[in-house]
Amino acid sequence: MTTPEPSTADLVSDLMNRCRVASLATQMSGVDSSPRPYVSLVTVARVGETSIAMLLSGLAKHTQNLAKCPAVSLLLCDQTSPDADPMAAERVTLMGQVVRLPHEDDMNVRDAFLQKHPNSRMVAGFGDFFFHLMHIEECHVIAGFGRIETLPSSSLRV
Repeated sequence: MTTPEPSTADLVSDLMNRCRVASLATQMSGVDSSPRPYVSLVTVARVGETSIAMLLSGLAKHTQNLAKCPAVSLLLCDQTSPDADPMAAERVTLMGQVVRLPHEDDMNVRDAFLQKHPNSRMVAGFGDFFFHLMHIEECHVIAGFGRIETLPSSSLRV
């Protein structure tokens, strides 16, 4: 008897639950004012079915970019062993909008994030760090060779 493959939505949920870091793509204004992509590494924690929390410094370029354009992509990728083909790893690009949470409204997000990243407790108290919440709208999943699918966030479950 073979075990059935998990659904694509289950794969996305699993990656959202497991991944601690992600590549955040924001839009940066170029020298000629045309937008350019900017990608950075961020720590992440899942909050609810369709949201990802990040703790970002106001001094960071990605945070400055978010103030001008809240539309983002966030790449979550399964870790691979050194001898494995990284292109065979399960991964998902989450697309959506990011909002900065005022300190007085961040308790649930703060608790979820610090549970996953206890070493961030100190910087979470700095005045220039704020929790940001990504509201996922769509997920583009690559779950192996020939297994590629785009899902709406409504298909996600915790």
